[in-house]
Amino acid sequence: MPERLRPKLSQHFIGTLLTGTPEENLLFIKSHVKEYKYIITVGDVVTLTITSGDLQPKLSIIDYRCLRKEHPLSNIVKSRFRKVIRTCNPPGRITLDAWNSIKEALRGDEPTLIEVHGEEDLLAIPAVLEADYGSLVIYGLPSKGMVMILVTDYTKNIMRGILNEFIFVDEE
Repeated sequence: MPERLRPKLSQHFIGTLLTGTPEENLLFIKSHVKEYKYIITVGDVVTLTITSGDLQPKLSIIDYRCLRKEHPLSNIVKSRFRKVIRTCNPPGRITLDAWNSIKEALRGDEPTLIEVHGEEDLLAIPAVLEADYGSLVIYGLPSKGMVMILVTDYTKNIMRGILNEFIFVDEE
């Protein structure tokens, strides 16, 4: 990720920013979003919040960290997923393996948990780009809240624009 993108990506720039408590955010999602194809969560706290509220994500992407500190998710959360995929994704990058893991999970029919060794923060970008139209991608924005994105042509184009600014390197 180019350093010039860091300020933009650490702010709310797309979707709806939910700034309440996790419980308030969950109530907002349940009451205001009536129709969506499926949910994708990116981040440990977001995944815990959504799954604790009796919503089942099709895909959740976690790294067992929150604000760079360990954040062990309960076995109850992990038990909500029938399939687990493990991938590596260093901070500030989006690896091909992580991207392909998202594609694989979304092609399947069973709820999938992607466990990231490294950092999952930027994986909301390929999640939006690979998700079906009408799906929700919800990710955490540290110290600010949760961002909820309804996947549309507009949101996919925004994410493509950001991705086009990335530097592509060979993963050897």
